[in-house]
Amino acid sequence: MGDLRAADEILRAILGTTGKRVILADPWLRIRIFNPAAEILFRRLSEETPSVPVTVLIPGLAIPAVVAPTAGEPAESPCVHHLNGVRTGVEFPARLLLCNLTLDGASWLLILVEDLTESERAEARLDYLEHHDPLTDLRNRRAIERLIGASLADPERADWPHALCLIDLDHFKIINATCGHAAGNKLLKQLG
Repeated sequence: MGDLRAADEILRAILGTTGKRVILADPWLRIRIFNPAAEILFRRLSEETPSVPVTVLIPGLAIPAVVAPTAGEPAESPCVHHLNGVRTGVEFPARLLLCNLTLDGASWLLILVEDLTESERAEARLDYLEHHDPLTDLRNRRAIERLIGASLADPERADWPHALCLIDLDHFKIINATCGHAAGNKLLKQLG
C-alpha cells in the first residue's frame, strides 16, 4: 500500500510539471487524476474533480465506441478523437489522445486534451480572408471568378438571375493623395 501511495505521489508530481492537459479516469470513467494544466483548461480545481464522471467535462466520451479500443487493437494502443469539452458550461473543440491502460487488471483511460479553439478560429479567419476582401468584406476576385465560372458552367442550377456590375473610380489616386488613405478606405467601404 505504501508503494502504491508513493507511486501515486510521484505520478502527480510529474504530471504537475507538464504543460499537457492530462486526465486519468478509472474503469467507471470517474476522474482520478486531473493535472494543473487540465485545471486551467477546464477551469476546475483538481480537488473538485475526484470521482466526477469525465463525461461531465467531455460529454462525447459517454459513447462506448469512443472509449473502447478498436477491435483487433491492443488495449494500450492510443487513438485520437475530436470531441467537445465543457468549460464553465460552454463547449469548446478539443482533440483527445485516448489510451487504455491496464492497472491492477482493470482498464483505465488516460486522456490528453488539446484545446482547438484558437486554431479553429484562425482557420476560419484564413478561410474568410481567402474568399473576402478584408477592407470591404465583399467577396474577392478569386471568389467572384469561381462564382461566375460555376454560373456559366451550369446556368440552370442558379436559383435566381445574376448580374455583374463593374465600378471604375476615376481619379481615385487624387482622393488618397489629398485626403489620405483613411478617407480612400472609407470611400471604398461606402461604395462596397
